[in-house]
Amino acid sequence: MKHRLLVAALALVAVLAVGGVAGATTGSINGYPQPKVYVPFGKAVPFEGRFELTEVGRGANLRSGEMKIEFPETSSPKFLAGAAAFYEYNSLGQTETALFALYPFRSTKDGVSALVRNQGLNGHLGETLKVGRLELFEPTDQETLKGELEFHGGTYKVAFKRLEDESALAARLQPAKQITEQKAEPTPGGWGPDPAAWEGAYELTNAAPDPTEEAGVLAPVIGVAQGLGTIGTTLSEGSMDVSGGGSPTATVELNTGQTQRTYYLSSLGYLGNLRVAKVHDGSPTGRILGNFEARQKGDRLSGTLEAGLSHYRVEFEHQG
Repeated sequence: MKHRLLVAALALVAVLAVGGVAGATTGSINGYPQPKVYVPFGKAVPFEGRFELTEVGRGANLRSGEMKIEFPETSSPKFLAGAAAFYEYNSLGQTETALFALYPFRSTKDGVSALVRNQGLNGHLGETLKVGRLELFEPTDQETLKGELEFHGGTYKVAFKRLEDESALAARLQPAKQITEQKAEPTPGGWGPDPAAWEGAYELTNAAPDPTEEAGVLAPVIGVAQGLGTIGTTLSEGSMDVSGGGSPTATVELNTGQTQRTYYLSSLGYLGNLRVAKVHDGSPTGRILGNFEARQKGDRLSGTLEAGLSHYRVEFEHQG
């Protein structure tokens, strides 16, 4: 059982590495053992196809992705199996490709679900690791799928759009819309019941070495890539200063290699340990570029700052 799952996972990795999920033509997802429980064929058919991730909860740290679900051609009786490629943000804000198998599928009250698996990393032959669960709701049209993804310790809403099998999209997936997960509205007026407690200077604590320090010739290339937001953004240093008053604001300075970027935060609010704000260009009343969301633990804030196509993983420590 485990060995056959590894064979399937390795086959998927090879297919995805060569041409993305698009390379897995109908009937190519093979190697899975027959599951013990099946999704009735009539219920399973609407979920067959190739899909691009269009919306995802912010906490999942996914920039983009695609998946393919089909009936392995050698299976009898027929069952669903899938492959997914997600582009994840790591702790430095860079994107990494993560490849997963979706197996086995089960019927649910609202649709179907599958375990999200990747290959084990500790060297045991044939081991696959369950890293999450994807639930897909019965579609209301032929073009979209919606559902929930259990991933990285949380559950996040997701949405996909159907693609043509032959379309080559792997190298130009569009960033998925980032969905704010909280149902209640944050309390405005600052980052806590006592806004003054959050005023002052903050230091970036998850900085990486300057990526251009020993390779000045690469600086223009790195700068262009960072500006496009295609590979995430590595920070070498940064700071934040929160000012008080009736409508608290903040100024964020981020150094990305040889480029200094300044963003301004407004509409500071809190909900439990969640801290939120709007990200602006030029001033706290300038053009809105995106959102800031972070979790508070002690004197630290850890989360994301989105500014256009740039996505930063940030950790700030309050200096007082």
